[in-house]
Amino acid sequence: MTRAEGPGGRASGAPLGAATGGLTIERLVTVDSPREVRVHPRDRSAAWTATVAGARQIVVAPLRGGPPTPITASEKDVTDPQWSPDGRRLAYVRGDEIRIVDADGSRDVLVSGHPSGVSLPRWSPDGRQIAFVSRRRGWSQVFVVDAPVPRRGRPARDPKAPEPRSLAPRGRDRGSRAPRRPLAPRRRAAARRRP
Repeated sequence: MTRAEGPGGRASGAPLGAATGGLTIERLVTVDSPREVRVHPRDRSAAWTATVAGARQIVVAPLRGGPPTPITASEKDVTDPQWSPDGRRLAYVRGDEIRIVDADGSRDVLVSGHPSGVSLPRWSPDGRQIAFVSRRRGWSQVFVVDAPVPRRGRPARDPKAPEPRSLAPRGRDRGSRAPRRPLAPRRRAAARRRP
């Protein structure tokens, strides 16, 4: 489809999508319903994902009324927003990264990422750690990482993400497993006699 008349009433060969910034009839009539709605811990606002500028982004709006505000601006889709227990920050997944953003969208920090993917970020009750699922070792495991602490002033230029720890099925940290103690001499002899 081309534009019938250009500037000054002359015919133009420019496509209509280019003249309107890529806006087409299909994009106008597409209704994208909010997904992954999460309510603020103190019932002040709600966060959800919606398509903004061609990618899914986190949008926050007060529950008492007011305009929704997108707080992420990414070329990649954003999923699974999770409020921190104090309601000041949101953890979310962007591509193969877990990130945290302030509720007003001002500070976006990388928490952890891996090429094999990460998913399901969840805050600890005190807000100091984030658990998530990753396939770093070839199978899905739960990892725990310390949440970045919000600091005042200018953030570091290239902050290094903390190294996540794997959890054993019983919920204990695998790195803190106590070493096995050798058997006492009597038990060692009894163990040898058993068939």
